[in-house]
Parts: sequence; structure tokens; C-alpha cells
Amino acid sequence: MQNKEFTSREKGMIKNTAKAVYPLYEKLLKLEAQSQKLQLEIETQRNLINKWEAGVMDLTGGYKSTELVKKEMITVGEGEKAIRKANYTFTMVILSFLLRILLLRILLQNLSIRNLLTLK
Repeated sequence: MQNKEFTSREKGMIKNTAKAVYPLYEKLLKLEAQSQKLQLEIETQRNLINKWEAGVMDLTGGYKSTELVKKEMITVGEGEKAIRKANYTFTMVILSFLLRILLLRILLQNLSIRNLLTLK
């Protein structure tokens, strides 16, 4: 920065700008800190979900449980005693897909057993 002498008007303008901008910078710093905290929480949730879904994805050839199961909220009871309850159901398409996977695995196991028997 050059050594420049500011006029009193320029100094006043700079001070007024600083007064207006400082709270904005402080808010920006707070938001950036919150953003970093949220990013860490998002990564934690993703890792947790991936660990839970790993077995299902291995079993189904890459499908996640939320792609295979539909969640519906149902109301049980009436009036003041009514409660909302989550109901999880497979779709028919998914059931047929899972049956095909199961049959394929059984066939592959039978073939590998036959191959072992013929090798002897």
C-alpha cells in the first residue's frame, strides 16, 4: 500500500465502510465454521450409511435397501388415540428380483458342487 494521505472525507468513508462491513465479516466467519461442522457431520452420516448398506449391496448386486423397500406412514387407531407408524414393505418387482438372485446363487452353488464331484 502506498503512503497516501487521505482527506478527512476519505477517512470518514473508510471508517463508515469498516463499521458496516465488520459485522458481515464476523457473520461470514461464523457461517464458514458452521459449514465445516456440517460438512463433517454429512461425511459421518454418509460413512455410517455406507457401512450399514454394504451387506445389502453385496447381497443384491449394488442396490441399497432404500431402493428395495418402500416406507409408508400409516395411522393406527382413531381420534386422540391415533398414532402414526412406519410400515416398510418390499415391492413385487423387488421381490422377484431377489428371488432371481437367490435362484442364481443356488444354481451356482450346485454347479460348483458338481464340478468338485466330477474332479475326483
